[in-house]
Amino acid sequence: ASIEVPLTVISQPVIINEVAWAGTTAMSEDEWIELKNISNYDIDMEKLVLAAADGAPMIALTGILLASTTENNTDLYLIERRAEATSADHHLSTLFEQLADIGEELLLMHPIGNATTTIDRTPAVAVCSGWCAGSLPIAIHFSETWGTATSTLSMERILGAADGARKDSWQSNDTYTKAASDA
Repeated sequence: ASIEVPLTVISQPVIINEVAWAGTTAMSEDEWIELKNISNYDIDMEKLVLAAADGAPMIALTGILLASTTENNTDLYLIERRAEATSADHHLSTLFEQLADIGEELLLMHPIGNATTTIDRTPAVAVCSGWCAGSLPIAIHFSETWGTATSTLSMERILGAADGARKDSWQSNDTYTKAASDA
């Protein structure tokens, strides 16, 4: 006898949302990567791995990433190379190999035995001749009182962009929209 069971399949419940590949203004080694739950379900992050296409870094994830709702800001998962890198509330501090300033392709994967399913990715290095957005420290504005202000810019996902492998899915942070502060 068969029993009808409702099944929900979500091919992309979590996305790579932002990559601070150049670190922060305070310290270039303070790199971080932000993942975002875009589903209506809590996600067991221990079933996912974030890795560069060349195998390093390879970051095992832990914990539960809560569902995306209008009431919370806990649908973000921040992976920092150092706990003090930012002031964000929800983060995993893990020592991972420094991201290459010349670019990396990051893969968010669900390993199953000897196989993996890629859930999301950033563009291949060849697509943008490096990172598609973000920057090493650059001048962001000038003031008569304070002089020239510089900042590193993170590479952030454009709202609603479905395919992280596309160049046009990414932009540099505008330096005005921030959810945390650096060290």
